[in-house]
Amino acid sequence: MGLYIAGKSQEVALSDFAPDLDPASPSQGLGTLLDMNFAFPTLKGFQALNSPQAYVAQPLPEKPTGSAVGFYSDGTTAIWAGGVNHLWRAFNGTWIQADQLGAGSFNAPSPWNFAQFNDDMIAVAGAAAGPQVAPGSTGTFVPLGGSPPQAATSVLSINAQVLMFAGPQWFASALGTDNDWTPNIQTQAGAGTLYDYPGPVVGCAPIFRNAVAFKNTATWLGSYVGGQAVWSWQLIADLTGTWGQGSILVLPEALAFLGSDNFYQITGYAPAAIPNNLKEWFFDIADPAQLASTQSRYDPYNGVMWWYFVSKQATVAGQCDRYVNYSIRAQRWGSGYLPVVDVPAPNTQPGVTEGLYFDSSYTLQSYTGQPATMFLKTGYFGQSGKLGQIMRVRPRYNVSPQYATLQTFYTDTIGQPDTLGQPGVLGADGWYYFRNYSRWHRWQLSTAGSSQSVTANTDVGAEVTAFSYEYREGGDR
Repeated sequence: MGLYIAGKSQEVALSDFAPDLDPASPSQGLGTLLDMNFAFPTLKGFQALNSPQAYVAQPLPEKPTGSAVGFYSDGTTAIWAGGVNHLWRAFNGTWIQADQLGAGSFNAPSPWNFAQFNDDMIAVAGAAAGPQVAPGSTGTFVPLGGSPPQAATSVLSINAQVLMFAGPQWFASALGTDNDWTPNIQTQAGAGTLYDYPGPVVGCAPIFRNAVAFKNTATWLGSYVGGQAVWSWQLIADLTGTWGQGSILVLPEALAFLGSDNFYQITGYAPAAIPNNLKEWFFDIADPAQLASTQSRYDPYNGVMWWYFVSKQATVAGQCDRYVNYSIRAQRWGSGYLPVVDVPAPNTQPGVTEGLYFDSSYTLQSYTGQPATMFLKTGYFGQSGKLGQIMRVRPRYNVSPQYATLQTFYTDTIGQPDTLGQPGVLGADGWYYFRNYSRWHRWQLSTAGSSQSVTANTDVGAEVTAFSYEYREGGDR
């Protein structure tokens, strides 16, 4: 049995959510997280996400398939949503019908996608609905004039024009207007087809004054060139596309998206993979038939990207039940679980109302409540040929929780189910004490609340940065 010195401990900083790595790597081990929930990565460690609270008290009268936040020249803001039957606008805690159909219906099976052109909010959902436009923050959606493409499924406002995509074709409005679509070299309205790879355009996004168009297996960068061509489209990825509009994130200096085989960023050139240790895990647990249902959002305050996806264990087909997130500043990942009731709202524009989503009752929520209950589950520590004991563990916090528990696990063979160990008993010195005897050990810390209040309604969540542990080597086996 190795020499044991009571009170001598080691500390390991939390590194990353990295399920693709060796779970007991000597260089990773306890610093690697293999499971977690309601947490996001920070420069210091991992922090608890705030819980949701209602942003609009009245539920949307139908299931949302798209939404947007508009910011207008008079300083007002409007929240829009669309469903199969109607388009809606939030007003004084309720939803009012924002179209002229009355008791009729769009019967729009495709999701609604939105783009704002000056003070016009434009919405498209395929041929069943036809492009719609609502002028101003209190406007009502009416059919967009000027003969736009009636089957458009993606829309983008850029370069004083509106771009729409229907199937493999692109369409550009005349310069300076959204209601003139008749091709004309003088007005610079035009159209064309992205021929190189088959299939429809499934999403688009702006990158500065350029546009990016995605099919499932290819990506194009569009630039305004004027003349007869109007827009020029350069193929920048011939094996990498995306799954749908909801997979694409617009960042301050780039685009990010869930690609055919990995997570990518575009800064104006060919897509570059975002470094990660989870892509194999992601494509193993994600439902391949539901990747087009992926939704995303960008948190500009914390610099964190979020992708919500449907796993193979989802209770409701097509409903997102898991997520991954990535901190641009810390360059590390996290993951978690969505309650079965959650329906993230696609295409919510970043801003003061960033992070909105609809729950199963179709109530619009925001992540502005009290800190949620977070858990972090580590990788393993131990030795292949020796038994040993973890005597005690102490988390190091940047922001302490109001309450925390620590559950231990152990196993003789990694890859076999863990044995549930003793819950750690918290001492007055901040250590959790327990006794488990095995080859490999790990634990799960769960936190609730926060000791650091910011306002009367919102707390900064608990933030965990490292674990200290005391280990006693045992006999050979």
